[in-house]
Amino acid sequence: RGGNVARSVLRTTVNPNKRTLFRAVNLRDFSFQFKMIANSADEAEEIDKIIKFFRTELYPAVTGGGTEIIGYNFPNLFDIEMSYDNKPVATKIKPVYLRDINTTYNPGSMGWHVDGKASEVDVTLAFVEERTLNKQDIAEGF
Repeated sequence: RGGNVARSVLRTTVNPNKRTLFRAVNLRDFSFQFKMIANSADEAEEIDKIIKFFRTELYPAVTGGGTEIIGYNFPNLFDIEMSYDNKPVATKIKPVYLRDINTTYNPGSMGWHVDGKASEVDVTLAFVEERTLNKQDIAEGF
């Protein structure tokens, strides 16, 4: 309140855009998109297994007794490495948690296999690093 009176009497104020303060480092996110086209019933079954694996890894396990949930165990971390011709490409990625999975069935057509499985599935996996980076991490290629 006293600051407002002083500004009013002196008819001056501090420039709020003059300085910036460092606040935090953001966690890095990564997103990968895959198009899976099943050319057989076996391939369609494998696609279903892949989707179920990632959906399972998205959620935590529960701890507790009986019907009471006391807490959650963290989901498993993923180690992602990107390479081309057996050589690393892009920046390295710290261990990540799967944050989201998005599936789109038959995005280009309504073709289904005779067993009712989709002929085409688009899958997007979104990950977030387990911790933030620092200068030493950047020097190490992250």
